[in-house]
Amino acid sequence: YVLPTDSPHLAKSAFALALSPMLWAQHKPDRFDSWSAGIVMLQLCLPPLRAPRGLNLFKVEYERCDYDIDAWRASCRWISKRDTAVLDANDGAGWSLLQALLRPRTIMVGDDGSVSFVSKAGFSRISAQEALRHSFMRPAAQHERSLKRAASSTSSASSMDDGSYSEDG
Repeated sequence: YVLPTDSPHLAKSAFALALSPMLWAQHKPDRFDSWSAGIVMLQLCLPPLRAPRGLNLFKVEYERCDYDIDAWRASCRWISKRDTAVLDANDGAGWSLLQALLRPRTIMVGDDGSVSFVSKAGFSRISAQEALRHSFMRPAAQHERSLKRAASSTSSASSMDDGSYSEDG
């Protein structure tokens, strides 16, 4: 579930629909998507986690390591160093991003019904926007910018070559 099951059903009342921005801000379901992105990133980078058995083993071990990716790495004996190369690159930027995406989230409900999310480590899970600004993503962002520059310079050059000028006279 993206929102708690006791949240008002947004499609069933105009009042609930009006509350939707507040529900989104209060429950931060985009952080749920960040967890999912972290799991997908793990599966893309670590082939043994692509099989259900490997993913289930990761979940058990990660919980046992108190949701600390560094502790899991240190204790894990079934992932090869070769498999972790992409996560190890750039001083372990991939591992850092995974830790930020896979932080546990405990929901605390106050006496007044207010909802807050707490983390034992004192850090909350990052959003998708924050993940895109992470150092692990910088090479991809730089590559995207260079592609855009190349495309814009190509389109500028082709607009100059529209047949309006000819050396033939």
